[in-house]
Amino acid sequence: MVSHKLKFFYGSGVSRFKLAGILSSNPYVRTCSIDICIIPNFNYFKDLTGFDDNDILVAYKHYPGVLQNKFPSLVAPNLVLLRECGVLESNILSELVNHPRVFAASHEKFKKTVEEVKKLGFNPLRQNFLSALQALIQMSKST
Repeated sequence: MVSHKLKFFYGSGVSRFKLAGILSSNPYVRTCSIDICIIPNFNYFKDLTGFDDNDILVAYKHYPGVLQNKFPSLVAPNLVLLRECGVLESNILSELVNHPRVFAASHEKFKKTVEEVKKLGFNPLRQNFLSALQALIQMSKST
């Protein structure tokens, strides 16, 4: 089973060196099914962003959850909300690759945090809107 996973990643153009670094720092991928988790979520992320395989692996390195079954169902409503608020698609996609964990927040928490960011006066058309969103989502209630 491991050889199938390695073949998939090598076929995506990932170097052995880069793959070794990613797998050693985020071993989740070794335990999930290639057919149920890895390939469908890899392709979902690729189709969603239009980015190349290496950018998807950058996102995985930041947050291994991008290859989990639940990631697409968590991300989709949060992306819709940002688009409805007027956040630029290019900003959304950049943030999604560089900080995918932010988008994995529950929709309830994500929606409340978006409202907080708006109340603080951040403009959804500016990149700092997403920076503020990231900061608030990653803060605990006690901070």
